[in-house]
Amino acid sequence: MKRQKKWATITGLAVVAVIALAAILFAFVPIKGKNGTYTSFFGAQKYSSDVTEKMVVTYTYNEDIATIADAKAACKKIQNCVAERGYVSCTASPVGANKIELSVAKPQTGADLQELITLVGASGIGVGSFEIKTSSTATDESIIIGSKHVKSIAISQTYGYYYTVVVKFNDKGKALLQAAEAAATEEGKTLSYYMFFGSSVANSDALTSDNFVNGDLYAGSFTNDTAAKQYKFIMEMGCLPVALESITLSDITFENSTSLTTKLNSTQIALWVFVLCVLAAYLILIALRHGAYAYISAFLSNAIVIPLALLLFSAMDFVELYSSSIIVFGLMTALFNTFILQMFEKMRAQKKLGKDIEMCIDSGFIKILMTVISVSCLLSLAGLICAVSFGGAIQSAGAIICVFAVLSALASLLLTKWLFVALLKLFPTTKSTLVWGDENNAK
Repeated sequence: MKRQKKWATITGLAVVAVIALAAILFAFVPIKGKNGTYTSFFGAQKYSSDVTEKMVVTYTYNEDIATIADAKAACKKIQNCVAERGYVSCTASPVGANKIELSVAKPQTGADLQELITLVGASGIGVGSFEIKTSSTATDESIIIGSKHVKSIAISQTYGYYYTVVVKFNDKGKALLQAAEAAATEEGKTLSYYMFFGSSVANSDALTSDNFVNGDLYAGSFTNDTAAKQYKFIMEMGCLPVALESITLSDITFENSTSLTTKLNSTQIALWVFVLCVLAAYLILIALRHGAYAYISAFLSNAIVIPLALLLFSAMDFVELYSSSIIVFGLMTALFNTFILQMFEKMRAQKKLGKDIEMCIDSGFIKILMTVISVSCLLSLAGLICAVSFGGAIQSAGAIICVFAVLSALASLLLTKWLFVALLKLFPTTKSTLVWGDENNAK
């Protein structure tokens, strides 16, 4: 039985060691695969760069045909669509009774202001609601279906060569199409379809029933995904809950903001070095005060938690590592190691009372339990409120606090304790300094 427990402990430690090694490897080392180089998790983080130009565009819409709820829904859709186009720090919000303000930082690819204007509709295409008519004349009222009948817009890659923009309609839209086709068939006619965005026709060549498959519109095929994404974007703008009107250059202003990159600047490098120094100081302190077993447990816990946190942050599109975010990351790292340090302090305090090792571990764990849980819960709640209610640096810092607080509580209470117990079982020793550290360093 003891032999089985020993092998179970060895297996558990081996698994933790492999996870820690893999986490460190994938967090900091770019991995090159068959299809090219895959960036590391750390390299995938989005960092704010130096102050640069921020483009602010104001669009107007007809307040008589839209509610504030429509405007907010339109803002959310504009923000998501523009972000997909490669723009960063993108926010859209209602301004006044009939205006929407879109604010973005320039992307790293060198797109200019005119591209932003064209994207959402200053050139005419994309302004106004999306409609399908049976006439190419703008004043003709032969509307078959409109933007309210659009269920989704997606890009489908066919045969690896063409990228097709597919518009899926809801049941009402499909029924209207079928009714129009049935009526035309009875009259012996063949319908031609034209897509409109407001008063602008989008296709010079007529669409036919061949462009509709199972009620879905295959709007256009392109040889590259960039052109397909542009066309998809235009169609999505035409399906906004409000009909945007044209804008003039006087509506455009420039502000100071931050753009994002995956590269570090000198300030951020210095901050990360400081974070690593804080982490090293905590680990050295744990080693000096509590011995080798505590140090190994703390090191493995950090080797798993920190890369895991970086992985989660790289997966969150809204998390941007401003310099302030890196400072928050460092503070949360310090908090995590403070939990670990205090847990070992409580354990050794029980040892001074003459209790055996198992009693020391259990009693120390119980004494630190409520402190860790209460602090972590308060921080998680505060971080969640900041992440949901704000944007920019505050939102990013809130997400880091929330995620790291949860990881810190779980890792310090469960993982670190389990590692410490596993080491004691696997390498039993009578040498007190390995388990509890040098008594002289504890004074």
